[in-house]
Formats: sequence, C-alpha cells, structure tokens
Amino acid sequence: MQPLSILCRSLRDIDTYTTGFPLGTNQGQANIFRAVKRILPGPYTFILPATKELPKQCIKHGSSTRYAKRRQVGVRMPDDPICQAILQNLEEPLICTRDSISSLMVVLELLIHLLSLT
Repeated sequence: MQPLSILCRSLRDIDTYTTGFPLGTNQGQANIFRAVKRILPGPYTFILPATKELPKQCIKHGSSTRYAKRRQVGVRMPDDPICQAILQNLEEPLICTRDSISSLMVVLELLIHLLSLT
C-alpha cells in the first residue's frame, strides 16, 4: 500500500484525524505536544495513530473495493504560504503521497482549479 500523509491546516485538524500528540504526565513523561507546537507549521511529517475520522481515501487499497485497516497516518502542517492558503479554503485535510513531487503536483492542480473559480 502506498504510504499516504495528510496536510492539515491546524493542530485541531491533526487531533481530529489522529489520536494526537501525547501531553505527558506529572510523573516525568515528556510533553510531546508542547515540543511539536513549537516547530509547527514546518517541514516535518509525524506518524500518528489514525482515528475513524480519517477520510476513506486514505485507507482504500488500490482499485479494490476492499478497505485495508490503516492504523497510522503521516500528518504534516506545512509552512509554505501557498499551501497554507489552499488548506485554509478546504474543510478537510489534503491527502498526499510521501513523494514531494507528487504532493506538489496535487497542490498546483488544486490551486489552478481554485483560481479558475474566481
């Protein structure tokens, strides 16, 4: 199965489609959420456990009508201003592959489509 990631516009989106980042405890466990909040948006992909809210396109296996159980998904919150502008106009995250060229082509095609609507 091709590894997929989702481009999210906010930490709230990440919490919707994944179980989120560990908050830590008072017993010395690190607060991962606080550390991640400092570096996002940015050029990082985090692999997190997926929730049932994850779009079915992320779990479809090839052209088959069967759906594979995807327990984890890569999440990104890009710092690119064009990508951020596109994500702000979407109600759901943008699905992308791990290949940055493929991801860029998807973003460019979407941008062209959005510009043609104006």
